[in-house]
Amino acid sequence: MSLQFMKAKLKMVAGMNGMKASKAGMNLQRVRSGPPLASGEIAVKFGGDFSPSLVGCEPKMEIKASLLKKDNNAPETFDMSVVLGASSVDAAKSACDALEACLKIMKDSPMPFTVSQSEHTVVLKSSMPTAMADEGMLQMGKNLAAVATSARATFAWSKDFDDITKAPSGPMHAVLGAYKLDGEVVFSTGGILALGPDEDRAREMPINQATSNFIRLMAGSEISVSLGYFEGQVKPLLSLFKNTILKPFKRTGLVDLLPDMSLKEARDAMMRYLADGNEEMPPPPADIIDALKCLQTLPELITGIDSMSITGLPGFDINLSLQNFNPFPLVAYMIEPIASMAKMVPKRLLNAGLAKKMSAEEEAKLLDAFKQFDKDGSGQIDLTELKAMVEELGGKMSEDEAAQAMKQLDKNNQGTCNFEEFKTFWSSKSGLGGYSSMALKFLKMKLQMEGMVGMGRRMFTRTRKPVNEADNTSVKVCCSVTPGMQAYDGHRMSLTVTMKALEGDGTFSPPKATVRLIANSAEAAGEVVTKANEIRDKIKELGMVPVLPTISQDDDKVIVGLEPPEEMFEMMQMLLVADPDMEQHRKMGIELNTAMQACEVTVGSATTLDDWISSPDTPYSDAFKGMRSDINLSMNPQGKQAFLSNMVDMGPSTTVAKALIRAFAGAEIKISTGFHSDVIKDFFPLMAMMIPTDDATPESLITPAGMRDLMKSMAEAMVCPTLGEMPLDEMPIDPKLCMDFAKCVLERMKGIESVSQEASLAPTAEEKCTRMETTIKATDLNIFLLAKFLLSPTMEALMAAMPTREASNEPGRMDNGIAL
Repeated sequence: MSLQFMKAKLKMVAGMNGMKASKAGMNLQRVRSGPPLASGEIAVKFGGDFSPSLVGCEPKMEIKASLLKKDNNAPETFDMSVVLGASSVDAAKSACDALEACLKIMKDSPMPFTVSQSEHTVVLKSSMPTAMADEGMLQMGKNLAAVATSARATFAWSKDFDDITKAPSGPMHAVLGAYKLDGEVVFSTGGILALGPDEDRAREMPINQATSNFIRLMAGSEISVSLGYFEGQVKPLLSLFKNTILKPFKRTGLVDLLPDMSLKEARDAMMRYLADGNEEMPPPPADIIDALKCLQTLPELITGIDSMSITGLPGFDINLSLQNFNPFPLVAYMIEPIASMAKMVPKRLLNAGLAKKMSAEEEAKLLDAFKQFDKDGSGQIDLTELKAMVEELGGKMSEDEAAQAMKQLDKNNQGTCNFEEFKTFWSSKSGLGGYSSMALKFLKMKLQMEGMVGMGRRMFTRTRKPVNEADNTSVKVCCSVTPGMQAYDGHRMSLTVTMKALEGDGTFSPPKATVRLIANSAEAAGEVVTKANEIRDKIKELGMVPVLPTISQDDDKVIVGLEPPEEMFEMMQMLLVADPDMEQHRKMGIELNTAMQACEVTVGSATTLDDWISSPDTPYSDAFKGMRSDINLSMNPQGKQAFLSNMVDMGPSTTVAKALIRAFAGAEIKISTGFHSDVIKDFFPLMAMMIPTDDATPESLITPAGMRDLMKSMAEAMVCPTLGEMPLDEMPIDPKLCMDFAKCVLERMKGIESVSQEASLAPTAEEKCTRMETTIKATDLNIFLLAKFLLSPTMEALMAAMPTREASNEPGRMDNGIAL
């Protein structure tokens, strides 16, 4: 096990040369790679991972696929090529012989394969006339070629096929591992629109026009999702699936083996199925058995499938690049019982090399790793350096273990390990090269799983701390919108909403809310507070509203507070308790509130309201630089259990949902969307059609100045003529007093600092309760400055058109007059 640990660590050290360290957590600044998007293109980028304890995925096996656009809409043949890597030139020759024997059974196939050798690789090729292909599939391919400009995808697994075959008697869920997927598809806007209604029909139907504009507006989207699961919950989840979702499939026999089904049990079940003489799958004939026997020799010859390509498709080709993708050991294990009935395989098929070929670059990186632990520069690693190597890498090795490892590495019996011996160990083939101990057999298997040093890919991509079932369950979400899928520049204006449980003695108190507003100065804040209290006192005198806010000043801040009478709130709480369903939700809310560790939402913009005001004639599409929202939720295990305990039981679906929640370790999600700024203007004609006035033109909606003038003209046309008919003498409060206050607010106020709210989660004052606080904190949210810019001309027009009262002693008349 010491050599196993040493090899894994050395791979990491060597692989780190030339690799960039990854950032912890979500990469919020990551943007689309490749050339900039042109107008008329939509890029959809996707990615994510699914891993135990949300640690991320360390790829051992990768599959990379790409779609290449070709000007070939009427191909005559489909051609497929598969390249297999061999451990040596001799092994490639033996593999060719074995594959030719295997493929004899396909000689009458409409798509027969040919086998050839190219140094230490084996090439399989096949061709089929296009006329034999399904017409619907051909049309689908043509549509895809018309819509997609390019496409790529990568799938990675933290395990490989050797992980499954090395412990065939163990439960297969133990090698579930982690998965990673990412890719990108670039669509042609013209291609998408060509598949829709024609242009004349689109113009006749506003919904089609809006859809067309939306498609042209989109520059793309990026979605990244990281999900975690608890390995200890996989077995109970499979047991539940066995008795619920998979129950109708029990007749296959495999379902009965869950949750601890092993590879050996799956193979035995397959053999029982064949032995039963099922009419749909008769026992294979002798030539097939002989072919399977030849197939069994491939694991000792082939190192994996390197690449695949499919050409001749209408409009595009498909290429696959594979790393450490070697299914032959798994295939050989599964067919072993059948192949054992065949005659002996000719020895010429077993003429394999002893070692896997290393490139010069791979050998150089292995040498760099070797030199790091050759402390005295002698070109040899002795027992002391071998022990120090393991300990420096974080492991432990006893004297006996060190001596045994050195004996296996030291081929010239000099008591040390030189680089050539180390390289021989590193590149040795399974079962060959003189390494016959069980420990080294395991190491050779690990060599196939891990891959060679310096494969040109990151070997270790774990970027998150493992999550245990005793830890908090967290969900992080990041969403952004930017022009052209550009990087988000950061918040210049933002709102942050935070929820938390308050510490206290648990006594009941009514809810309360507080709003803190920012004035231009302390003097301006005082004027606003004075006028606001005048109106408040008048409303209180008239008894118009049962609950009135308190309005006070704190330097240049205006503080607005609201707290209902205790008896009113108690009555509302008692009404909630009277409803059993609401009472259950309330109790769950108390437990969740206590268990909540973090609940924060931030929404920000790279453009401020001041930017709109300072450039009133600049179109919105040119001024908008993007926005982003971040959500961070975290709950301790007690909260998770409380949620599960209070879920309404709706039968088997609830049982399955609970099992999935128990297995859920957390999530990180990123969604980025881009748009083409030059297309936004095409939406304004549709918006203008929805506004009931002739003054609403696209030009009036596209800039802040145009919106300001439109609001004034609409008020003058639709509101001002009716003001003269208002029964002012019958109104309890003079409207001009309110208008005067509104004008004072617009001229003297600046923005919002914060909004906070506290509430008790208890039905009565007698019950011990928990309190929850919700806070909204604003940064540079100068909403009053924008309101002043947009509404001041409208306010002036309304105040000028509003009549005054003739008498001074009528209800609501204020004798101090109004200064405009």
